Amino acid sequence: MVRGIVAIMAVLLSFSAVFAAENNAQSCTSIDLRNEKIQGQNTTLRQGQRGWCYAFAAAAMVSHEVGQPVSAMDIAINNNNIIALSKKQTPTLSTLLNTNSGSVAPAIRYRNQVLGGFCLERNLPWFSSNKHEGWFRDTPATYETFMTLVTPKETAEDKVATFLKVINAMCGQRIKVNFEVLTENYLPQYPNLSSRDPFAIIDGQLVSGHLSVILTDNGFFTWAAKGIKAVENRNHTVNVVGRRFNEKLGECEYILRDSANSITEVQQESPRYEGGYLYATTSQIKEFLGQIYFIQKPGMPKVSQLNTGAGNAQK
Repeated sequence: MVRGIVAIMAVLLSFSAVFAAENNAQSCTSIDLRNEKIQGQNTTLRQGQRGWCYAFAAAAMVSHEVGQPVSAMDIAINNNNIIALSKKQTPTLSTLLNTNSGSVAPAIRYRNQVLGGFCLERNLPWFSSNKHEGWFRDTPATYETFMTLVTPKETAEDKVATFLKVINAMCGQRIKVNFEVLTENYLPQYPNLSSRDPFAIIDGQLVSGHLSVILTDNGFFTWAAKGIKAVENRNHTVNVVGRRFNEKLGECEYILRDSANSITEVQQESPRYEGGYLYATTSQIKEFLGQIYFIQKPGMPKVSQLNTGAGNAQK
């Protein structure tokens, strides 16, 4: 009798597991918003030694919306300038080109609302070159233009003004956008800790055709691959550009666009790098999530009004 009950329970559990897997697969419809002609070639467009992941993530987000590649370098340089001014510091060329901190939402807001829009990548491109040492080694075209205008008698402040003039001249007409970038926080050390389901936001953006940005640990791949639980460091931003169902794991996984220069091909199921993109499951992202930056347009449905699927089914 007992054996019979055990056998029946085993069969029911098996059916339950199969049903759950099928339900998860149905909820995790495949969405792939990658477009390297617009977002930039992820296998080559890298931040190098600059701590500008936020600028590259912001540029990819804006580029996807406007249908043209915008300049990450322009976002970072102007963000560094306003950070210095907000701290009542005098910006220097080193400040503009070497400050390695920033946040996606304020950088986009300042660029769009205060400075009149975004510079196109073709007008102010990102280079990886050692032609020039020091501040301009990654920006030879800007360096050449700058050197034709600067004079030996200029002060440090004059040089900054000249450099920003060069940047603006190279950019020409800028592109404005008609959306806001909002932020949700998921770590206690950040103010206004969110109670919203993060995947309602992430999936809502994907379903609506938008890229979101998540702030995660810069050692995300290393920690997750080794099975190490979340660490407190949350200082690296990546774009969420798609999702798909991983049949081997029975779970939805997300496609992350990462501008860090440490991307390598790794032969493991998850998390893994493939073709310059990181593939990570819902549970892995939740473990290392710090913030989400997402787009809100006028008249756009709230996340709670969307049938987003995926992440909610994996909780």
